[in-house]
Amino acid sequence: MENDEKDEAATELAMVLFETATLRSGYGLKDTAAFAARVEKMMRRSLGVSLDEQVSKIHQHQSMLQGHWLPDRSMI
Repeated sequence: MENDEKDEAATELAMVLFETATLRSGYGLKDTAAFAARVEKMMRRSLGVSLDEQVSKIHQHQSMLQGHWLPDRSMI
């Protein structure tokens, strides 16, 4: 079996959807750090940001996107 990035992304999306439904139903997640990591990975892919890029460098991109959908730094 080949390691297909699309299959990996589809599997991660299904897991995030399941975990989101779990949270919305009032239940907790055993591994919230893994959930956050999956969400971050999906966001990076959708924005075209390398999975290896450091967070401090990502912050530089925020100024380009400010006002579109990213929260103001004071909201974080």
